Order: sequence, then C-alpha cells, then structure tokens
Amino acid sequence: MGIHELIAALLWGFLTASLILTAIGLWRRSWKFLWLAAGLSLVFSIAAGFSIGPLTFLLTCLQLAAAVASRRETGTRGWVLLLLAALLIWIVVVPVQIAGLQWLSWLLAFPVVVVIAAVATAWSGNSSKT
Repeated sequence: MGIHELIAALLWGFLTASLILTAIGLWRRSWKFLWLAAGLSLVFSIAAGFSIGPLTFLLTCLQLAAAVASRRETGTRGWVLLLLAALLIWIVVVPVQIAGLQWLSWLLAFPVVVVIAAVATAWSGNSSKT
C-alpha cells in the first residue's frame, strides 16, 4: 500500500467516523460528539475539495448546526432555524469558493451564523415560556 492509498483510507475513515459520531451525537444529544464529527468531515471536505468536497461540506454545516442546537438546548424551532442557516451558508460558501473568491464567502457566512443563532436561541426561549 502506497502513501496515496494510505492517505485516502485515512480520509475515508474520517468521513465514516464522522457519520458514526453524528448518529451517536444525535441519539445522545451530545454537542461534543457532533462537534468532533463536524471536524472530521471538514478535514475530508477540504481534502476532497475538487471532487465531492462541496457535498461533504454540506454535512459539515449541518453537523455544526446540530452541535450548536444541542449545546444551546434549543427547541424544535431553534433546530429548524439552525439547520436552515447551515443550508444557507452552504449555498453561499460553495459557489463563491468555486468562483475563486474565497474571502467573500467567509465574510458573508459568519454574520449570518451569529444572527441566526441569536434568533434561534431567542425564539426557542420564547416558545418554552408559552
């Protein structure tokens, strides 16, 4: 086994471990498992940037949204808002990255994450009082 096959096996192992950790994290509502899963899928996404990397980046975005929702203990509305925010970030980041304007996507994505996380937390906080 050459070095390229070894690296490929390691990266595919990261993606597999990420999927397993996601299932465990969702089952246990553990933001730490989801955070680790997002990190592993991000490594795979970066390494596979010109093939299936953009698709696995969607997995990373969704895992991070689930980690934030689990950490904040948001309600259903908060989960929905955070998952929609993850989808929106993926929709913004991937085409801009492909176009070659790497700095623009991150400039747009981070304020969106902060605003939607704040709205999701506030919204879920209001729904628990009713």
